Amino acid sequence: MNLTDLKQVLDDRSGDPAEHVTHHLRLHGVRAKVVARRRRRIATWTTCAVVALAGLAAAAVVPGLRTDVTPTPADSPTPSLAPSSAPASSAPASRGNLSQVPDVRGLTKDQASRILEDAGYKVRARDGVEVPRDQAGKVSAQSPNPGMKLAKGERVTIEVDIPAPEVTESPPRP
Repeated sequence: MNLTDLKQVLDDRSGDPAEHVTHHLRLHGVRAKVVARRRRRIATWTTCAVVALAGLAAAAVVPGLRTDVTPTPADSPTPSLAPSSAPASSAPASRGNLSQVPDVRGLTKDQASRILEDAGYKVRARDGVEVPRDQAGKVSAQSPNPGMKLAKGERVTIEVDIPAPEVTESPPRP
């Protein structure tokens, strides 16, 4: 049924002039669209306000929450190889006391320890992964990562690869 059919039906039933009915239908159709548009706009603004308030509430509740999300090597957390039970260094962290951790991966345990100690760090060595005998004894990982800024006197943990156990054949059973 189109608009002209509807006008004819309403004219027949109510006796109202067709122009009045057409005007009434158009007026209420436009009004309904305006109301729907206004409701959508209010819903959008309400959603934005709720998200903003949630962000403010999270910032107030979570201490140390940063508003900028661009990490820099100097202040990003470093993955730890093991939980540290040692007390923090007595040396305060100042600009002159901070330096970049050298990259010691691929060096022997003695070479890596010497370089890190010369740079002013304490060294902790742990067993790394099992590798063939000719590749054992070299540093495969370190924490903090190379290039990170760390106060002198802090501990750097290195993982030194260990030789894989020799595979021996067992004698055949009788």
